[in-house]
Amino acid sequence: MRRKATGKFDGAGDWLFTDEALQQATAQPVAVHRARRLSGAVVHDATCSIGTELAALRNSVDTLVGSDVDPVRLAMARHNVAGVDVCRADALRPITASAVVLLDPARRSGGRRRFDPRDYTPGLDALLDVYRGRDIAVKCAPGIDFDAVNQLGFTGEIEVTSVGGGVREACLWSAGLADRGVTRRASMLDTGEEITDAEPDDCAVAPAGRWIVDPDGAVVRAGLVRHYAVRHGLWQLDPDIAYLSGDRLPARVRGFEVLEQLAYSERRLRQALSSRDAGSVEILVRGVDVDPDALRQRLRLRGSQAVSVVITRLGAGAASRATAFICRPSR
Repeated sequence: MRRKATGKFDGAGDWLFTDEALQQATAQPVAVHRARRLSGAVVHDATCSIGTELAALRNSVDTLVGSDVDPVRLAMARHNVAGVDVCRADALRPITASAVVLLDPARRSGGRRRFDPRDYTPGLDALLDVYRGRDIAVKCAPGIDFDAVNQLGFTGEIEVTSVGGGVREACLWSAGLADRGVTRRASMLDTGEEITDAEPDDCAVAPAGRWIVDPDGAVVRAGLVRHYAVRHGLWQLDPDIAYLSGDRLPARVRGFEVLEQLAYSERRLRQALSSRDAGSVEILVRGVDVDPDALRQRLRLRGSQAVSVVITRLGAGAASRATAFICRPSR
């Protein structure tokens, strides 16, 4: 467990874990990011488990207490985060009156994921009901159905966070902890950039420019592709596809410099790649039923150059067409 934990956070050399607790434990950069948002607050981690959130919070908040219903995990938390007050309590029976409540309901059982938020332990519907009117932050799976959350009566901000090139979680912030007018936020910890739905989204749709940009997964998952495009002077290739384009690449963003555009078919793509002496190819696909790994094998490339191929669907209805862009990656 300690060896597995080194990929999530530092200082795990003497920690105690259970397998499921480690699987659900928040990655350290994400926990530290959340702790910054709660800086100076009085915080009750009501599902503290083995203590990973407590470890991030203890040096940034004013007052901190943890609780959990599982006595084994609670004993581990006492060992892992010595000096933080923890006690045994059911998250559905509040033990604080005015603290900000941090909640991380279990989304696994017997190694299997639970996708319906009402099937979390405790269920999200029950948590929202019990803590209605309180300031809360609820950690959820990144793939959670936002409409389902809103149907449960949630009215605050949904923040989607990415780190290490992947989307890690969605966090529900009650209205009292959210910025005015913000209901969606994408936080990209690798670059330190954040974007919200309070920003402009009047993004144009136009043919490809010099660069194609595949936005960070947090931007896509939060539904903020158009907002991101406006901020960086980009445009959409298609109103229903997340790929963006522009003549200038945003700072610290990986992009794909367009070398050639062609109507997609395997035969045309193979010929175009062969003419460019391509030997290895990175394939990105959106809106077209193509398996990148299977396509890569069928292309049977023998050249010496490395290129990227972006395959997407452009246009609507009868005018819709699959298009391939042969590109040079920026890095």
